[in-house]
Amino acid sequence: MAEIENKVDKSSVVARLHELIEKMSKEDQQALLGELEEMLFKKKRKHERKPFLATLDYSTESRSYRDFIKDISIEGVFIETSIPFAVGEVISMTFLLPEHEKKIKIEGEIVRLDEQGIGVKFKTSQIQKEIIRSFVDMV
Repeated sequence: MAEIENKVDKSSVVARLHELIEKMSKEDQQALLGELEEMLFKKKRKHERKPFLATLDYSTESRSYRDFIKDISIEGVFIETSIPFAVGEVISMTFLLPEHEKKIKIEGEIVRLDEQGIGVKFKTSQIQKEIIRSFVDMV
């Protein structure tokens, strides 16, 4: 009985959401979609992202780029960019971690796209992971 009530409640919520979304402009729908995806993505995230603004040089197989890192975690970074990429693309990144005198060079895989940029998951060695962990813990 409770299972049937849950289904009814859920379908009425979904119907009401659909009704409200239909009344929104395309721009507002896109903004809402981005917020919902971000909300769900944050719940899935194992490690907290921390604000970190740094210049980043990175490249794909075909080209090199320079943009900014917006935030960082032990597992990855968010890069602000308007360049179209695809989920699954592998990039090579180079950036300076404050408190370290050398730039760190690391590979990553694009795991998320949105209007503001790309989410990249690091492909790290254990040494690189420890360097990033010690930096993120200080931020």
